Amino acid sequence: WAVALVDDRSENENGKDNYALTARATYAPINSGDSRHILHLGLAHSERNVDDDTIFSLSEQLGINTADRTTLFSTVIDDLQQTGLEFIYSKNGFSVQSEFVATEGNGNNTDVNLDSYYVLFTYTLSGEPRQYKKGLFGAVVPTQDGAFELVAKFDRNKAELSNATDTEANTNTWGFNYYFNPHVKLAVNIVQAETDNISVIDEGDALSARFQVYF
Repeated sequence: WAVALVDDRSENENGKDNYALTARATYAPINSGDSRHILHLGLAHSERNVDDDTIFSLSEQLGINTADRTTLFSTVIDDLQQTGLEFIYSKNGFSVQSEFVATEGNGNNTDVNLDSYYVLFTYTLSGEPRQYKKGLFGAVVPTQDGAFELVAKFDRNKAELSNATDTEANTNTWGFNYYFNPHVKLAVNIVQAETDNISVIDEGDALSARFQVYF
């Protein structure tokens, strides 16, 4: 678990303190120690008191790292609350991971409620698990010449504003990762994106490929 309090020891023009209080707790009732059988649960919450003219917005690349960002909304707030839930289950080469975040922002003229979540499924054909350490999932470490991992991910974002039209941005991703060794990976994905009340073009498909070297 962890708790953080940030206070910049200043006041805005209305005499209000600016601070952020954030807490996160995780628990793994199942942890084999070798990453082959994991059940992870998590809960996080944040309270933020900010300047009255702070802009709160959400922009998404809709599953493509090199794409321009699509803005779901942008508004002015003076306080913000966020609550998040985490879930991971992993058994050998199979894993399912999900996070849900509910955000509420309040301002003089606009209130916004944002619900965001994703569900990620992975399966490694040769049985290697994704590495789990200190409450976080990492990459697959191949035990043979390479490891082939199937991936499916579903992202959902919905924003409700008190003085504007609700917006949505959703993506479905299908693909695979190939781990040549513990430091080199190839990722290939097909991304299906849909938006509502954001732009003229409300859906599209993309094919992406990424070659990654990491240490």
